[in-house]
Amino acid sequence: MRMRAYRLHAASWSRIVTHRVRRPEAIADRLLSRRRPDQSVPNDGQMVLLTCNHQVDPRTGTPVDRRELLDRIIEALSIPEVDGVVASADLLEELTLLNMLEHRFAFCSASGDPHVGAISGLGGSCGGVATSTIAASRFDGALLSQRWGATGPPQASQPWCVAADVAEFAAHALPTILDLCITDPDGRPEFDTTWTDWIEPLHATTSALATGVGVWITVPAISGLAHLAEATSFPVLMRDTDVPIRPEAWESFFQTDLPLTIRGMIPGVSALFLLEGTVAEATAVIARSVRRRVSNPRAA
Repeated sequence: MRMRAYRLHAASWSRIVTHRVRRPEAIADRLLSRRRPDQSVPNDGQMVLLTCNHQVDPRTGTPVDRRELLDRIIEALSIPEVDGVVASADLLEELTLLNMLEHRFAFCSASGDPHVGAISGLGGSCGGVATSTIAASRFDGALLSQRWGATGPPQASQPWCVAADVAEFAAHALPTILDLCITDPDGRPEFDTTWTDWIEPLHATTSALATGVGVWITVPAISGLAHLAEATSFPVLMRDTDVPIRPEAWESFFQTDLPLTIRGMIPGVSALFLLEGTVAEATAVIARSVRRRVSNPRAA
């Protein structure tokens, strides 16, 4: 694997570290001055949010160097069709210092990274990043995780608990992305499940929610997805795989006749840790595939 030429200059990296040590108050000031998007949803009703909380390189299993991760995110954000990011609070702070989140959505992962293993703790009233922290940082929304197993959700992930978190974020005018996950008792990978495995968790979760200022649901591109997406009126974002796949596979996916409720994607490893090509190329293929859905009458 060839070495990357960093887009994140040494001086920029040094500024981030220096601010952490000597001027932490400047980080809070910069968060307050960040120019946020003018609208809560893009004009075409489609959403592309890059998920960034990767701790290991899925291709090698080695820890990800922080500067390289930021570098990859910067390259992905060079694609204008990307609407924003989903990341931990510290990553959002660093991207803000780098001026990468101007007029872009910054969603804070209130329960860690839902794309790296199952998450049981949630934000707001059920643990995780405090709602007040996310609101004070003027982030644009929060991501929560709803995990289901063979016998239903664990106590910390009960629908009533998730609903309370969503309501708490809504009280601060913060929309929520709700990441729906299931743990298969037979150890099957998520993408080997079918829509029938997801219908009960989906119904139980959404029936406990009030939309508030906005709720988006994320699910994987499972078999029979159209049936699942037609079972709800909540907007659905597709989430990326745990290991990178060719961006052309996502391009083909978004060219199919998808239900109206599928409103975009949260690309991750397929954009940032691609198998070949550049981050910008992979991100462009994925993001523009989502944007092209506006020409499909069912996606109007």
